[in-house]
Amino acid sequence: MDLGRPHHSIRCMAVVHDKVWCGYKNKIHVIQPKSMQIEKSFDAHPRRESQVRQLAWIGDGVWVSIRLDSTLRLYHAHTHQHLQDVDIEPYVSKMLGTGKLGFSFVRITALLIGGNRLWVGTGNGVIISIPLTESEFDFNGS
Repeated sequence: MDLGRPHHSIRCMAVVHDKVWCGYKNKIHVIQPKSMQIEKSFDAHPRRESQVRQLAWIGDGVWVSIRLDSTLRLYHAHTHQHLQDVDIEPYVSKMLGTGKLGFSFVRITALLIGGNRLWVGTGNGVIISIPLTESEFDFNGS
């Protein structure tokens, strides 16, 4: 299966329900694994030079991070609708103190969902743990 030009990397993949989500450049491709067909492609970020770096799935929500960006984006797992943005920069600045950030900027380098929490690793060496409940991400009311 080919998603694009050979000089661009597929940076991340995640199983979301019975589909595979692939981060490729600034897009997310949703693949039906049995047919090996792209079911949907959408922009995760408006800038073409941006890169999707991490994906984390819980319930009907998929959290997405973008290279060199401090904002997490939440998408609906079935409709692929953009639901929410969460900028973690204020939380990291509060933990480190604005003076300690200096000229470095906050960027998300790791994402994981475990123990009903969204774990966010940053390029500043800070881990943020956000409590989640499954019902928060059941957008269909089931």
